[in-house]
This record gives sequence, C-alpha cells and structure tokens, in this order.
Amino acid sequence: MRRERCLRNWTAARLAQEACKAAKNRGVDLHLKQQSISALELGRLKSIPYWIEYVNASFLDNPINEVSSVSIAGLETSKELKIEETTQKNHNITKTCSKKNKNT
Repeated sequence: MRRERCLRNWTAARLAQEACKAAKNRGVDLHLKQQSISALELGRLKSIPYWIEYVNASFLDNPINEVSSVSIAGLETSKELKIEETTQKNHNITKTCSKKNKNT
C-alpha cells in the first residue's frame, strides 16, 4: 500500500481522502483518517480493515501513467523498460517516499 501511495506522491492524509472519495463514489460513507493509513502501513493493525477495498479503489481510480519510451536499439519494449524502471524504483522507494513527503 505504501509503495502505491508513494508512486502517486501522496501523503497518508491524501490517501485517506482519496479512499473516502472512492467510497462515496460507490455509495458508502467512509470516515478514514491519516492515522489509520499509517497504522496499517506500520503493521500496527491485527487484521485487514474493512476500508482496504476503498484504498484499493482509490488506486484504481487514480492509475499511474505509464512512461512511454522509445527503444534505443529497437530491442526493448515499453513494458520491459517499465519493469526495469519499477525494479529500480523499488530498491529506493522508502528513501524516495520519505524525501518526497517531507518536501510536500
């Protein structure tokens, strides 16, 4: 969840807002706060909360734009480049996420 949040450059508070919006769009009145998002990300919740489906819906409602790129040698596809880019991002996601959220 944190990885998806960070890929969108969202704070925990923003994710809570987006999940509430996703729930409202689906006819559900959800009151979710940043503290609940943080508790789940830090492993402080003992079970999967009912609101996780709306967090997932918020990610689906706000997809990450795929990077379109042209292969230099004509051998790599856009999908292969995306996988490599994602792998590189995953190695540094915690540092990147922390830095971005401090700056916003």
